[in-house]
Amino acid sequence: MTRFEQVQQILDQAVGGPTASVGAHMAFWRGITRNQFVVKKVFGRQLIVIGNGKGSNLVKALKGESPFGADIGVPGAVLNRMPSGLAPVSAASIAIIEKWIDDGCPDEDIQPAMPLVGAAAATLERTPIARRYPFAMPQHPRIATLAGLMREEKRNLAWIQNALQVAIQLELATLPPYLTAYWTIKSDPAGTASGAFFEIFIEEMSHMGLGCNLLVAVGGTPLIADPKIVPKYPGQLPGGVRPHLTVGLRKLDKPQLADFMEIEYPATGPVLLSATASKTIGEFYAGILAAFQTNNPTLSLDRQLENSVANIFKLDTLAKVEQAIALIVRQGEGTSTSPEEGPGDLAHFYRFGELYTGKRFVPDASGKWGYFGDSITLPEVHDMADIPAGGYQQADVPGLATWELITRFDKQYSDLLRELQNAWTHGDDGLLEGAIAMMGPLQRTGKNLVVKPKPDGRGNYGPCFRFVP
Repeated sequence: MTRFEQVQQILDQAVGGPTASVGAHMAFWRGITRNQFVVKKVFGRQLIVIGNGKGSNLVKALKGESPFGADIGVPGAVLNRMPSGLAPVSAASIAIIEKWIDDGCPDEDIQPAMPLVGAAAATLERTPIARRYPFAMPQHPRIATLAGLMREEKRNLAWIQNALQVAIQLELATLPPYLTAYWTIKSDPAGTASGAFFEIFIEEMSHMGLGCNLLVAVGGTPLIADPKIVPKYPGQLPGGVRPHLTVGLRKLDKPQLADFMEIEYPATGPVLLSATASKTIGEFYAGILAAFQTNNPTLSLDRQLENSVANIFKLDTLAKVEQAIALIVRQGEGTSTSPEEGPGDLAHFYRFGELYTGKRFVPDASGKWGYFGDSITLPEVHDMADIPAGGYQQADVPGLATWELITRFDKQYSDLLRELQNAWTHGDDGLLEGAIAMMGPLQRTGKNLVVKPKPDGRGNYGPCFRFVP
């Protein structure tokens, strides 16, 4: 008997046997494979979170933990403990299911209860992860910097997977500082700054999502909700991009806009700024594209997601890979011949530049581009203080209501990252839609924070973007 078959047996026994009839949700565990079971939804709820038994709805339902347990008085519960109306499943049986999920839902035979020692233990330790998972589990990148990756001569499939994980981390790292600055806008009658930030935010979401699709297309799984991966502020960008730059969570002002321009610095373009020895994001993506073109790997559609709001699309040909990478670079930096990502639509670097210089970036009569167009006025902003290293601690926040907002924001942000992680782990478009919907409450909490004055009179509080495991 395999461990999955043991789980099915426990669920059958819980309802009275393998032929017993089951109520509204039916016997959802019968007649399906392990791979079908781990991505199963019941009443719209994801049944399993691979690697997290305690957080899986199946375990919560059997234990009677919220949102399950309405019949036994669990606060906040909206559904009954399962199996509803029958005797509860024993703690020992639930522990078997929970351990199976914690171990990654392996489809392997039940092992003897005796501990493994010596050579047997060493053999188990060396068991390839592919034996326990139907796809590659998320991995920390072996090479963590762009410079290190670009020095590698052997740019094979493993290199592509490593590079794409770093790219995903880099795209994720831009979102908190951009959003924080956006949320501090108090009044922007012309909508110039708020419009620019909203469009840039949507496009950065697209870049991250396309990076995730590229990674799963070549057999990887994005690592998103991990304490070692989630960026900390103030801090450096992932991958060693702009190593001299410390990115913080600050209000919208000229120094922050200068940092944003550094992040989006173009490898080539119509405007030549100061030379730099560090790799740009565009150069890095060019290296990834070259590796795809050289290796021409098989592209799987399994677990790729699509979403029209965030412009995330599936990639099953090399041409679509080229399209996606070109889009990411063009929207961030522009091209070697134009600062526009499309007609009348400037790339991120130049949009930040307009706000920084207070001038529109336009071509003159000769076709030369520059910041010599109409004037732009920076919007009025809330006086948010720079978020300190490590974020605010409870001792820094005497007001309980403000502290509740700070901790609520961190939890909302962490839950959103977990939802994204699960979406690409299971290949579930519904989870991606759920993650995008979670941005609404996150924004409301963030905007509530940036208007809360600090008791020392030195500006307002703001979101910390801390990951809570």
